Amino acid sequence: MIFQAGVSEEGRDLAAQVAEGIFAPGGTLESARDYYADVKKRTAAYGRDPEHVKILIHGGPVVAATDEAARRREREIFEEDDDFDRNLALLGRSFGAYDFSVHDLDAPFPDVAHLAEKGGRTGPPSSSRGPGPRL
Repeated sequence: MIFQAGVSEEGRDLAAQVAEGIFAPGGTLESARDYYADVKKRTAAYGRDPEHVKILIHGGPVVAATDEAARRREREIFEEDDDFDRNLALLGRSFGAYDFSVHDLDAPFPDVAHLAEKGGRTGPPSSSRGPGPRL
Protein backbone atom coordinates (compact mmCIF):
# COMPACT_ATOMS: atom_id res chain seq x y z
CA MET A 1 0.00 0.00 0.00
CA ILE A 2 1.04 3.57 -0.63
CA PHE A 3 0.38 5.92 2.28
CA GLN A 4 0.83 9.66 2.31
CA ALA A 5 0.87 12.01 5.28
CA GLY A 6 0.39 15.75 5.28
CA VAL A 7 -2.08 18.47 4.50
CA SER A 8 -0.14 20.91 2.34
CA GLU A 9 -1.36 21.63 -1.19
CA GLU A 10 1.47 19.48 -2.57
CA GLY A 11 0.68 16.70 -0.11
CA ARG A 12 -3.00 16.70 -1.03
CA ASP A 13 -2.19 16.51 -4.72
CA LEU A 14 0.32 13.71 -4.19
CA ALA A 15 -2.24 11.80 -2.14
CA ALA A 16 -4.90 12.31 -4.82
CA GLN A 17 -2.55 11.03 -7.51
CA VAL A 18 -1.01 7.96 -5.89
CA ALA A 19 -2.08 7.25 -2.30
CA GLU A 20 -4.21 4.35 -1.20
CA GLY A 21 -4.24 5.62 2.36
CA ILE A 22 -3.68 9.00 3.96
CA PHE A 23 -2.71 9.93 7.50
CA ALA A 24 -4.21 13.36 8.24
CA PRO A 25 -4.26 15.47 11.39
CA GLY A 26 -7.51 15.85 13.26
CA GLY A 27 -8.29 19.46 14.04
CA THR A 28 -11.96 20.35 14.20
CA LEU A 29 -14.73 18.16 12.84
CA GLU A 30 -15.40 20.81 10.20
CA SER A 31 -11.75 20.97 9.08
CA ALA A 32 -11.59 17.16 8.93
CA ARG A 33 -14.71 17.09 6.76
CA ASP A 34 -13.31 19.81 4.51
CA TYR A 35 -10.01 17.94 4.15
CA TYR A 36 -11.82 14.69 3.37
CA ALA A 37 -14.03 16.33 0.71
CA ASP A 38 -11.08 18.16 -0.84
CA VAL A 39 -8.91 15.04 -1.18
CA LYS A 40 -11.80 12.97 -2.56
CA LYS A 41 -12.55 15.71 -5.12
CA ARG A 42 -8.88 15.91 -6.15
CA THR A 43 -8.73 12.12 -6.44
CA ALA A 44 -11.68 12.10 -8.85
CA ALA A 45 -10.08 14.95 -10.84
CA TYR A 46 -7.04 12.70 -11.39
CA GLY A 47 -9.34 10.00 -12.79
CA ARG A 48 -9.14 7.74 -9.75
CA ASP A 49 -12.02 6.26 -7.78
CA PRO A 50 -12.25 8.31 -4.56
CA GLU A 51 -13.62 5.28 -2.72
CA HIS A 52 -10.24 3.54 -3.22
CA VAL A 53 -8.48 6.15 -1.05
CA LYS A 54 -8.89 5.63 2.68
CA ILE A 55 -8.32 8.65 4.92
CA LEU A 56 -7.33 8.12 8.54
CA ILE A 57 -8.03 11.33 10.40
CA HIS A 58 -5.78 11.71 13.42
CA GLY A 59 -4.77 8.07 13.12
CA GLY A 60 -1.64 6.46 14.44
CA PRO A 61 -1.50 2.79 13.54
CA VAL A 62 0.67 0.39 15.48
CA VAL A 63 1.57 -2.78 13.61
CA ALA A 64 2.80 -5.96 15.25
CA ALA A 65 2.54 -9.74 14.82
CA THR A 66 -0.46 -10.04 17.18
CA ASP A 67 -3.07 -7.77 18.73
CA GLU A 68 -1.44 -8.28 22.12
CA ALA A 69 1.98 -7.29 20.78
CA ALA A 70 0.48 -4.22 19.08
CA ARG A 71 -1.19 -3.13 22.34
CA ARG A 72 2.07 -3.62 24.22
CA ARG A 73 3.97 -1.58 21.62
CA GLU A 74 1.28 1.13 21.69
CA ARG A 75 1.78 1.46 25.46
CA GLU A 76 5.56 1.60 25.00
CA ILE A 77 5.18 4.37 22.42
CA PHE A 78 2.93 6.33 24.79
CA GLU A 79 5.44 5.97 27.61
CA GLU A 80 8.35 6.96 25.35
CA ASP A 81 6.40 10.02 24.19
CA ASP A 82 5.26 11.03 27.68
CA ASP A 83 8.26 13.27 28.35
CA PHE A 84 7.44 16.81 29.46
CA ASP A 85 10.62 18.48 28.19
CA ARG A 86 10.32 16.79 24.80
CA ASN A 87 6.68 17.82 24.46
CA LEU A 88 7.49 21.38 25.51
CA ALA A 89 10.12 21.49 22.76
CA LEU A 90 7.57 20.11 20.27
CA LEU A 91 5.18 22.89 21.24
CA GLY A 92 7.96 25.38 20.59
CA ARG A 93 8.33 24.12 17.00
CA SER A 94 4.95 25.65 16.19
CA PHE A 95 6.33 29.00 17.29
CA GLY A 96 9.55 29.11 15.29
CA ALA A 97 11.48 26.83 17.69
CA TYR A 98 10.61 29.08 20.65
CA ASP A 99 12.02 27.86 23.97
CA PHE A 100 9.08 27.72 26.38
CA SER A 101 11.26 26.23 29.11
CA VAL A 102 12.48 29.74 30.02
CA HIS A 103 9.03 30.58 31.43
CA ASP A 104 7.50 29.83 34.80
CA LEU A 105 4.89 27.13 34.15
CA ASP A 106 2.52 28.74 36.65
CA ALA A 107 2.72 32.15 34.96
CA PRO A 108 0.35 33.31 32.21
CA PHE A 109 1.14 31.97 28.75
CA PRO A 110 3.64 34.27 27.01
CA ASP A 111 2.44 36.41 24.11
CA VAL A 112 4.12 34.59 21.22
CA ALA A 113 1.27 34.44 18.69
CA HIS A 114 3.33 36.44 16.20
CA LEU A 115 5.88 33.61 16.13
CA ALA A 116 3.30 31.04 15.01
CA GLU A 117 3.38 32.53 11.49
CA LYS A 118 7.02 31.41 11.22
CA GLY A 119 6.52 28.00 12.79
CA GLY A 120 7.66 26.04 9.74
CA ARG A 121 4.31 24.43 9.04
CA THR A 122 3.37 23.43 5.52
CA GLY A 123 -0.25 22.66 6.29
CA PRO A 124 -3.31 24.75 7.11
CA PRO A 125 -3.45 27.32 9.93
CA SER A 126 -3.29 26.03 13.49
CA SER A 127 -7.05 26.40 13.98
CA SER A 128 -7.58 23.33 11.81
CA ARG A 129 -4.80 21.22 13.23
CA GLY A 130 -4.97 18.66 15.99
CA PRO A 131 -4.57 19.37 19.67
CA GLY A 132 -0.76 19.26 19.56
CA PRO A 133 1.63 17.69 22.04
CA ARG A 134 0.59 16.62 25.52
CA LEU A 135 1.99 18.84 28.25
